[in-house]
Amino acid sequence: MVAVVGVAAAAAGVFSVGLTWVYWRIVLASAVRRVPARMIRQPAPAPASRPAATSMSTAELCVAWRRSYLELQNAEGEAARHDVVVRRQEYLDELENRNRDGFARWLASGARAGGDPQRYLTADG
Repeated sequence: MVAVVGVAAAAAGVFSVGLTWVYWRIVLASAVRRVPARMIRQPAPAPASRPAATSMSTAELCVAWRRSYLELQNAEGEAARHDVVVRRQEYLDELENRNRDGFARWLASGARAGGDPQRYLTADG
């Protein structure tokens, strides 16, 4: 490298690479420190007061989905919103697992965050 670009340019290149490495080490280390622990861990199991999505009927899941929209609107604080979002994801996953075609029809129809997917998930829907 020295023969091609000269001593000063080679030294500048090595210095730039080293400086970039140090910068990214600092940036990445600070980013890891800022990630809340709850974002790294697996979601906690459902509390006893809330049934698991897998144990609910499809009709109950649809009602829970609609209610969770209101809960999300009224949630105060990041932790509360995160809990509701995780629950809503569980509801969607379970609805899709039970009836992929109906779930796809609901999404294709322009599904809304507070909408009721039940008519798409029934046998004749």
